[in-house]
Amino acid sequence: MNPNFSKLISIMTETELREANSIITDMLKAKRSVASVSIKSQLHTGMTVGIDHPSNVGQLFEIIKINRTRVNVKPLEGFGAGYSVPFTMLILDVDAKSATKPTLKPSYVYLSAWLEEFHNHMRRVLNQSLIEIPTNEENAKEVINMLNTAISPENISCDGELNRTEINRRTRLILGAVKDLEQILGRKIELEDY
Repeated sequence: MNPNFSKLISIMTETELREANSIITDMLKAKRSVASVSIKSQLHTGMTVGIDHPSNVGQLFEIIKINRTRVNVKPLEGFGAGYSVPFTMLILDVDAKSATKPTLKPSYVYLSAWLEEFHNHMRRVLNQSLIEIPTNEENAKEVINMLNTAISPENISCDGELNRTEINRRTRLILGAVKDLEQILGRKIELEDY
């Protein structure tokens, strides 16, 4: 974040902060709406797409219906129910006619969310360099150590201060981050405290 912006925010009154929040929220909604319209204009029934979600990495889907804000898709291969997916979660640049099954770029949702919530958020406030998603073993060592620390019972529960729902959410987020990191590194990661 721009340091001048941080200084400006720190001197604003509560009323001014609420007005700024309202303006920023409206701008974000407008940008998301434009992005959705842009994506929707490229869609047609029968089109092959991917879904940007960890459970659907590498899978291809066919659009069977286009709704106002979502599309209904069904898997191209195998059985299973279809999904109703927001436009912004679709991966449009897949080629179903190629001889080999395309590899869709995973987004590493859990690892990204964990890094943002527990590390990069505070680093942004303090104007420190952000922790990026590691791409190799060397870069992954620091993240693996942070995951080992995060999975310990006293850290997950904040020394018993959190309720069961929040503890379960944090556990799922950390274990999802571990799975994302295993996918990046192509090997199993053993956590010490889990």
